[in-house]
Amino acid sequence: MPARLPGVALGLPLLLDLERAAAILAAFAAVLIFTVFTSRGYLPTLMGNILGYDVDRQQKLEREVAQLDKRSEPRVERLEMAIHGYDGLLAEMGREMLELRRRVAVLDDADQES
Repeated sequence: MPARLPGVALGLPLLLDLERAAAILAAFAAVLIFTVFTSRGYLPTLMGNILGYDVDRQQKLEREVAQLDKRSEPRVERLEMAIHGYDGLLAEMGREMLELRRRVAVLDDADQES
């Protein structure tokens, strides 16, 4: 260990204080930006492009999705009604097919007896 430790870089203690203040300010800004974004429902993934980031984009998209849901709801209801109608039609067709099979079996039995 040297007898005398070296002094502050470039011999300017004020420069060291400014560097410390800048580091503290940067850390505070990062925490503040993260807090603001998370309070609005965002988790920023790229800290480098925050200035160009559209903060209201997700909220606009959510409104548009809600409008699309509202507009498509009657269509979905009509489709569900059609599906239920087809279900009823299929059930009726199934009953008719069973009746036809029964009739064919009766006719086959009659043919075999004659």
